[in-house]
Amino acid sequence: MSENKSSAELQQQVTTLEKQIEGLTHQIKQLRCLNRICRLNETCDTEQDLIRTAVDLIPAGCRYPEMTCARIILNDHDAATPHFKDTVRHNRFDLIVDPQPRGHLVLGYFEDLSGDRAVLALREDQALLKEISSRLSGMIGQKQARLMMEEKINRFHRIIENMPIMLDAFDEDGNIVLWNHECENVSGYHACEIIGNPKALDLIYPDPTLRKLRTAMISKCNTDFRNREWKARCRDGSFKTIALSNISSKFPIPGWMSWFIGLDITPIRQAQKALKYSEEKFRAIFEQSPIGISLTDSNFNLIDANKSALEIFGISDMSSINKMNLSKDPNVSDNVIERLKSSKTVQYEITYDFEKIKQKKIFKTEKSGTIFLYMNVTRLGGEGSKLFNGIMIQYQDITRHKQAEQQIHELTQRLITAQENERQRISRYLHDRVAQDLSSIKIGCETIFDQDTHVPDSIRHHIFHWSGILKDTISVVRDMSYDLHPAGLEQLGLIQTLSNNCEGFTDKTGIPVEFLTAGLDDIDLNFDTQINLFRVIQEALNNIASHAQASHVMIKLVRSYPHIMLRIEDNGKGFDINRQTLSSLATKHIGIQSMKERIRLLNGSFEIQSQPMKGTKIHIKIPFMDEEA
Repeated sequence: MSENKSSAELQQQVTTLEKQIEGLTHQIKQLRCLNRICRLNETCDTEQDLIRTAVDLIPAGCRYPEMTCARIILNDHDAATPHFKDTVRHNRFDLIVDPQPRGHLVLGYFEDLSGDRAVLALREDQALLKEISSRLSGMIGQKQARLMMEEKINRFHRIIENMPIMLDAFDEDGNIVLWNHECENVSGYHACEIIGNPKALDLIYPDPTLRKLRTAMISKCNTDFRNREWKARCRDGSFKTIALSNISSKFPIPGWMSWFIGLDITPIRQAQKALKYSEEKFRAIFEQSPIGISLTDSNFNLIDANKSALEIFGISDMSSINKMNLSKDPNVSDNVIERLKSSKTVQYEITYDFEKIKQKKIFKTEKSGTIFLYMNVTRLGGEGSKLFNGIMIQYQDITRHKQAEQQIHELTQRLITAQENERQRISRYLHDRVAQDLSSIKIGCETIFDQDTHVPDSIRHHIFHWSGILKDTISVVRDMSYDLHPAGLEQLGLIQTLSNNCEGFTDKTGIPVEFLTAGLDDIDLNFDTQINLFRVIQEALNNIASHAQASHVMIKLVRSYPHIMLRIEDNGKGFDINRQTLSSLATKHIGIQSMKERIRLLNGSFEIQSQPMKGTKIHIKIPFMDEEA
């Protein structure tokens, strides 16, 4: 019995040892799993690589690896072992990072566990899973912290490299160890040419004296200074002015014996020089300008006036008009002052009466009578402006110009009248003599062989051919006669003549013309008005036929008291008005200019609007007041 008891105890001890060995073997397996997971921090660069590798290692550390599946969810990343599925029995732990849950770890079982086996597996695997989740959370936190630190370091380096301020640093041997992009941009020397190059300062400061001072500055790292200007040579041989500052002692940086920040102030110094030159140039232009110029403050009080302005107004001394105010000048209307208050620029012509100035004793002048002035009044600056806030007035004495303009106007009117008379004479000659003679010749050709029946057919054919040519020539002569002088103006009146002309235009060109009139049936227009309106429309239609490539034309002629309004519009290809004006002057084509001149003779206004591929519009307005009005 004693032997049986000893044998049972021995068996029990063996069983206990086997369980201990099994437990130790499982612990070793768990430790090996944890060790492998911990080493992933060294081999996995990203969170996604980390969880993908870790999820495959987890089942090997569990009690029943063949029955175990695992899944890790971290932020937007998801990794699982093959054939993973949600099971009734499972372990789950959150992954906590700073200190928010960022995901979770799940451990499931393919087969249902029961009894002591289930209890043991869940307990042991739960402890392992808890440790793994803790280790992964720490590793993820470390990785995120390392990434954040690397990002901060990279951001710091990017700021240093790309900031719009020059930054260079020197080590204890006096060699340049930092040369940022702005240093490269300003100097033209790349960092690879400067950093570590003991001859770098020879390139930048070829002047030995300046280089010696710069070297002394580097060695005296405790001597701070601000905005000291230096001349530095660039790669292209030019020199730039650098405002250099040394703040090494206040802000020491390990590895840098001294460091400097610099700003390229070459453009500033050039701008200052240009500004000084500009001020001198402005003063010279102001004083020597042949156009009168005066400056006032925002309340219209005179500040300054140039020599030309004083001469225009007959003023000998600037001191006599120091207190002059533009708004009190009787020649300047209240309307102009109000417009100036609400607008930047006012341009107008004025008849300036010196007698009014003398009566109100505005200023002393040597002139008398009246002159014609063109005034350009411009408001400078404005509310809140840090620049000059006032008014600039430009004066031009256009008295001679006005007189010459009147003479040209009269001569032009005489010229156009003489031109129309000559056209009328030539038109009548063409109609009464040339066309009639050609008609007689045509009739003679057609009847020359009426009495002779033996004339060969070939001769009759030639006669008929020349008769056709004569017929076409007669038509051309009559059209020319009509173009030179529309006889219908005296017989049919302006409206019917224009209507016939539009119909003829459509017949010749195939371009439909919509001709509309209103309010002109019962008024009596003088011949000058009629012929000039006719010529303008005639010229416009000729231009449309030759250049516009239009498919429709609209002409409106209406009376709108106290004016007659004319609108001519087409849907053609249009043109650039400024370019066309220069081209017309160069090629001596003055069709539009002739139209403008005819309207000016009627004291009217002429406006043309056109853009490429957007058609052309001509707006004309002439004054007209009948006797009833």
